[in-house]
Amino acid sequence: MSDAPGGILCLIVGDRVARLPDESFSLYNLGRFSAVSGQHLARGEAAMVRFLAMTGADPVRQSNAHYRLGMIKEKMGTIRRRLPNALEPQIANAGPVDREGGRLPSSRA
Repeated sequence: MSDAPGGILCLIVGDRVARLPDESFSLYNLGRFSAVSGQHLARGEAAMVRFLAMTGADPVRQSNAHYRLGMIKEKMGTIRRRLPNALEPQIANAGPVDREGGRLPSSRA
């Protein structure tokens, strides 16, 4: 057993997923606990992928699952947290924007 609360929850929910492999609630929560705790990442990833295959076209559930799956993949090291190098100069030179996304006058001379 893991000593971290998230790891213990992963094990408990993982046992439930083993008994009820098509229960979306348990699949999502296994992935969520894995994403937050950083433990049992492979199990969490598999659960979230299965959850996504089962949810259909519900955009809220899909977006939440993709967010957690991204957290898992980041902790696994399969995606980079930084922006791609090609975007960094564009963002650095973008300048300030107002609340509506419009450009503010630049203070650069």
